Amino acid sequence: MKVVELKKSELREVNRMIDQYRKIENELSTVLEKLQELENDKNHYIEELDKTKESESSFFKVLEKKYGKGRIDLHTMKYVVT
Repeated sequence: MKVVELKKSELREVNRMIDQYRKIENELSTVLEKLQELENDKNHYIEELDKTKESESSFFKVLEKKYGKGRIDLHTMKYVVT
């Protein structure tokens, strides 16, 4: 097997590529961490939205029992019986 000593310019190029790979791997790792954080945030807000919808539904059931079927006019903030 023949072993060839690389020239300085070739060694620089190899080192440049190694550095570039490391940089890309670090950046990719950072992006993946951010994506996981965003996924966690998304799941949290979906859960919060579901809880809010459940709360809204329960609240409207109370209003319906108290006043009859209706809706809230968001402009006047009054319950409009239908």
